[in-house]
Amino acid sequence: MSTSTAEQTGIIPPSKYKAIAASFVLISFTLFTGFICVLVLAATLTQARVSSLAIEGVSLSIWKPDTVRQEWTTIREQQQRESRALGIAEIKRTETSGKKTAAESELNVASNNLVPLLEEFNFRVKPFAPVSA
Repeated sequence: MSTSTAEQTGIIPPSKYKAIAASFVLISFTLFTGFICVLVLAATLTQARVSSLAIEGVSLSIWKPDTVRQEWTTIREQQQRESRALGIAEIKRTETSGKKTAAESELNVASNNLVPLLEEFNFRVKPFAPVSA
């Protein structure tokens, strides 16, 4: 009669599924702990880098980037307003350009009609005009 050592000692070996579940739990916990450690280290290093950062000899703090962000937001909003105004001005310029072209064509027609009249006037007035020295 051969009996196993587990039966002799009275210890029941863990089932295969319990072993897999325990391994999964331990691996998950280890990965989670490692991830948290990486995040904490990254946050610490980032804060250390920001606190040692100097621009033009002035050390940079967390509040200064916030101020810069607010200024950039203001500048960005101003650029958007100016872009919209530029678009409106371009539309008005296009409309005005059409009106200008129409006015120039009317001027050319009127000028072409006026030139023969001026030449005739000059021809008739010339005998009466004194000769300039």
